[in-house]
Amino acid sequence: MQRKIFIFIFSLFLMAGCVNVEKEAEDHFRKGEELEANGNFAGAISEYGIIIYKYSESSLVEKAEKSKADCEKEMEIEKTVSIADILVNEKYNDAGLFILRDLINKNPGSYISGEINKRIDSLTGNQAENSLSSAMELQKKGKYIEAIEAYNKILQAFPNSKDKDQILGYISQCEDEIGRQKTLGAQQKKQAEEERKKKELELAEKEKAQKELKKKQSIENALKSLKEKTK
Repeated sequence: MQRKIFIFIFSLFLMAGCVNVEKEAEDHFRKGEELEANGNFAGAISEYGIIIYKYSESSLVEKAEKSKADCEKEMEIEKTVSIADILVNEKYNDAGLFILRDLINKNPGSYISGEINKRIDSLTGNQAENSLSSAMELQKKGKYIEAIEAYNKILQAFPNSKDKDQILGYISQCEDEIGRQKTLGAQQKKQAEEERKKKELELAEKEKAQKELKKKQSIENALKSLKEKTK
């Protein structure tokens, strides 16, 4: 009888211990979630780690392991963003932009996806502005075909650019100018042809007049010679 009572009391003790373990594990998990929600991934990892290693019998271990892995992934993402920022600060914008785009494509649901997208928008905006300035410079220099090619490249690279309508307007201006130059060129060509024909006609008339003058002079000389012989 005493043995049964002892076993019963010991069982109650174990159950109480299990209850305490589960409650403490829940407290750590709740704290880990709060830290994770606030972006404190290192702190969250610490709380989830306590559950995994100290309360290994808890039913929350599996969830803690998954949450810990998620936090570790977020910390790696933050490190990668920092690398991209360094590259951009060193004027390697293309490399930084490539890293950020690859990062957001692989981790669209990241805690800092909003910040990553802001960086991408900023970089693409700067690139678009620089490219637009170069294209406008070509247009100012009268290199309209090259300018159109540059404008189209901007639209291909940045289809959602805020300057899209403006760029399309510049392309239209270049096309109009090319058309005007072609029309002007055709007119100039026609005018040049008319001038050439006019000069050829003037030259032909001049040569004809010279021939007639020579012929007249030849006749006059022949008559004069004939008169002298008949004297």
